[in-house]
Amino acid sequence: VKKGLLSSFSHDTHQSYSPITVNWFNVIGQWAFTTTIDFSLVQLIKSVEELFASNHVSSEADIFRMRENINQ
Repeated sequence: VKKGLLSSFSHDTHQSYSPITVNWFNVIGQWAFTTTIDFSLVQLIKSVEELFASNHVSSEADIFRMRENINQ
């Protein structure tokens, strides 16, 4: 019977648990990565949607107020 790398380092009584542990960490890692990418894409889509949905055109007074707030 061929042993995996982690099983070859474990004691004979724990050899069946090491692949299960490795696979669970793999599943959790893939889930975390996928969730992070999905969340980032949703935030990007939301930001782009808000940019296109706003029809506000900045006037010179708005720009002046923004500059005043930055310089304070």
